[in-house]
Amino acid sequence: DATGQYRDNCSRYVFFSRAVLELVRNLSLKPQILLCQGWQTGLIPAFFKIECQGTSGFAATRTLMQTENAAHQGQF
Repeated sequence: DATGQYRDNCSRYVFFSRAVLELVRNLSLKPQILLCQGWQTGLIPAFFKIECQGTSGFAATRTLMQTENAAHQGQF
């Protein structure tokens, strides 16, 4: 929209965050680190801790949150 944000960004990035973990699980990947960059990926570590941490394939996985620009905080 005119402000540069979509009203449904919350729903978009909740879906995206869950999809990332499902993709990793369905491809049978065993990542050592899930690097999350910016507010758009901010829910991935939380979903990971609740749903995946310690499960098969994720036992050695850790998450790392990186922020680059504090001005972009996902306000919508």
